[in-house]
Amino acid sequence: MNASIKVLNLIEQLTASLGNSAAVDLFYYWLEEQYRFVRERPWVWNWTDTSRLTEAGKAETTTPTTTFTWTEGDDFILVSPALSLDYTLTGRKVMLGDEWYRVVDYGLTNSLRIYMDRAIRGSQATGTALTFYRDDFGVHTCKIRKVDIDLRKAPRASLAFLDRLFSDNRARSAGNPGYYTDDDSFEIPAPLYAPTLANGAVGTLANGRYEYFYTRYDTESRMESAPGPVASLEHTGGLGITAAYGNPAGDKSDYTTYQLRLWRSMVNPSRERPPMFLNQSRSPVVPGATYNDVVSDATIRGRERYYDGARTVIRLWPIPDSTRRSVVVKHVRTWGGRPFDDEYLDLGRNNEILELLRIFLKGVVDLKSGDAASHRAASAVFRSQLAYLLTLSREAAEGDEGPETYYPPIAGNNGPSLSGDWVDFLPWKD
Repeated sequence: MNASIKVLNLIEQLTASLGNSAAVDLFYYWLEEQYRFVRERPWVWNWTDTSRLTEAGKAETTTPTTTFTWTEGDDFILVSPALSLDYTLTGRKVMLGDEWYRVVDYGLTNSLRIYMDRAIRGSQATGTALTFYRDDFGVHTCKIRKVDIDLRKAPRASLAFLDRLFSDNRARSAGNPGYYTDDDSFEIPAPLYAPTLANGAVGTLANGRYEYFYTRYDTESRMESAPGPVASLEHTGGLGITAAYGNPAGDKSDYTTYQLRLWRSMVNPSRERPPMFLNQSRSPVVPGATYNDVVSDATIRGRERYYDGARTVIRLWPIPDSTRRSVVVKHVRTWGGRPFDDEYLDLGRNNEILELLRIFLKGVVDLKSGDAASHRAASAVFRSQLAYLLTLSREAAEGDEGPETYYPPIAGNNGPSLSGDWVDFLPWKD
């Protein structure tokens, strides 16, 4: 069974020599970032599965049938008659000519237009029907071990290989996916504006300071953007708080039809980076609509917390067709959150993570006291011990280049290969 310890007790052990003058927020930042670095390694106990079903293609089915036209160089397609489907198609792909484009605005900026992620090559003067496909979904992880499609292992493929397999990956048609790529380069753009906040007329929120921000969210792939700007309000009157997305009317450069999600802190957050909780999910609308927040701290603490850890996008090849298929991703259970003092940390089967954090904090103490040589020595011991615990090889530990350039080296049958795939031998075998 994995050992656990309260964060508060861990901090008490590790900060005994820091002194009362240490900045609390800075210390929490050090601990959080270093814990994440250690916790996100591919420990033998740290693999988990995320399963989904692929999404079928969707097409407009209005009567008369909706058709589309486009002109080369534009970044939108024209719709006739008006759209009937909703914003959930944002993030899907559609083939225009012989290339695939991603939808970023499904009728928000203009109800008779769908905006794409780039300028369109080629024109379509006669109205034609289109189907919008989903080929990706997001996973909270920093490392993927394997992907199964309908219980069969799908190879990870390079774009060069897929080019050869499909002749030209731009023109591949929808079908039964048999390969995957992981694409960390795609990110949903963060909101450009902070929430606008004011004391409301109804509700029973405790008085005090609250912090808010918006994110954009793809409801099908479950990918989420980075937070937009943060807004805070010193709440008075004991009622509610009204919030609206702060995009001023007319700034259409900020328009997308990803879902908007509003996140809020608990009252009077004591840390620079407090835990943030899902306060409201809303369909994208032209700015101006307000929301009245009356969610108490006791209720909001039980809601989804904002995840700020690593994300990986799984892309399936070819794009899935109308038949839904199961996809199971085995990946590192990545930690990414802003913890409360009284929450529990998974420390591994033999307290490995606790021991590593103690070594790391020794380096922090040395750096604070001005002993740079001891700090460098402690950092080297930390990296060496981490490499050893992962590979069970002293030679591997000696060759470690440090946390910013760390790649798990080969260690016979007891460690990972340089390709990033983990061999099926003990102790790495499931």
